[in-house]
Formats: sequence, C-alpha cells, structure tokens
Amino acid sequence: MGARNLLYLEAEIQLIEFQIKALDDADIQFLKQTENNDEKKHVEDAARAWELFQKQAQEGDERTSAKLALVYKLRNLMKDYGANSPAEFAWILRLI
Repeated sequence: MGARNLLYLEAEIQLIEFQIKALDDADIQFLKQTENNDEKKHVEDAARAWELFQKQAQEGDERTSAKLALVYKLRNLMKDYGANSPAEFAWILRLI
C-alpha cells in the first residue's frame, strides 16, 4: 500500500476524531445549559455506558446515532489503516 494512501487514511481518521470531539463538545454545552434533569441524565448515561449509548442510538436518538455512526466509521478506518500499515507498526494498532 502506498504512503499516500496511508496519509489519506490518517487524514480521514483525524477528521472523524474532530467530528466526534465536536459532538462531545456539543453535549458538554447542552449539559451546561439545560435545566432538565431527565435530559441531562440521558446524555450523561450515553457518555458513561457503552450499552446505553448503543441503546439510545438504536432507539433513534439523533445525537447518539450520529456519534455512533462516526465511531463505527472510525473503527473501520482503523482496521484499514492497520491492514495497510507496515508490520512494525501493527502492534501499536492492536493496542487501540
């Protein structure tokens, strides 16, 4: 696999990481601004427990659905990156 393709994969990975961080930042702002304790708990639960995060996404929560889609896309890109990166770096990717 060419070095250029690895660079493109790295750029895609970085972009998705930025998008996930933006959604996390939006959640933080939401938690600071809302006074509804049920809504706060809903957002906090998704941030603390993977199972609740997935459940909320499957139930159609837009915020968690968007974030979960990005997480799955990031996982696939990381697999592609690991499959195409030099063998001496493969052990690092297994730690992720």
